[in-house]
Amino acid sequence: MSYTDLTTMILRILERQRDAVLRGDLAHLAQDSQLLERLMTRLTATQSTTDILVQIQKAAKRNAALLSAAKQGIDDAKGLLGQGGVQSFSTYTVSGQRQTITAPQTTLSRQS
Repeated sequence: MSYTDLTTMILRILERQRDAVLRGDLAHLAQDSQLLERLMTRLTATQSTTDILVQIQKAAKRNAALLSAAKQGIDDAKGLLGQGGVQSFSTYTVSGQRQTITAPQTTLSRQS
């Protein structure tokens, strides 16, 4: 496998991983991680140019940031679920004004 093929495959895998994070497909993410690790090991044995390494680094950092944000979102959702759910949330109107929507107070418990 040529150097160009290696770098193309690595960048494609990083793009697939990005898509997997955006879809929440963590199983696919794990499978690609193993292949990516093997390809990166092979790449280190070649004469890598700085430009390609910078591209790979940027894509990997982007994916790490996405994964971190996804984890934070999951942690936040767990916290809200533990508190009994969201009682209100804020959004913006068409004119750009902030609007808070509050859930109605219920007297009926829906726990089973």
